Amino acid sequence: MLLLLLCFLPLFALQVIGAADVKLFLLLGLLLDIRSAVYCIFISFLIGAFYSLMQMLYYKNLFQRLSYFYQYIKDVLKANQIQPYHKQQPDKKAVIHFTIPIFLSFCIYWIGGISWMPF
Repeated sequence: MLLLLLCFLPLFALQVIGAADVKLFLLLGLLLDIRSAVYCIFISFLIGAFYSLMQMLYYKNLFQRLSYFYQYIKDVLKANQIQPYHKQQPDKKAVIHFTIPIFLSFCIYWIGGISWMPF
């Protein structure tokens, strides 16, 4: 659980994921062994990426979000300092509730659909 906390604390500090998401990942670390928890986290990020892509296509803001991310990377490199991803209140259309992908990944693990992973 401590290892997971150390991995996700920087993402929380950068406002990439929320506190509830960190707590859910820590709960996975408590309920499962480390290998299964890592599998669930990996699957949740895959589901979250797919969910995000579908949301950006639905709201037709894919290029706007990619442009924002590109500008963020440029600003970080220019300032030579990591800063929070959201400078102001994030647009509601740009935020997903990551608890859904975490829950779905645990369901996939629970029904045994995670055995195909090579690592």
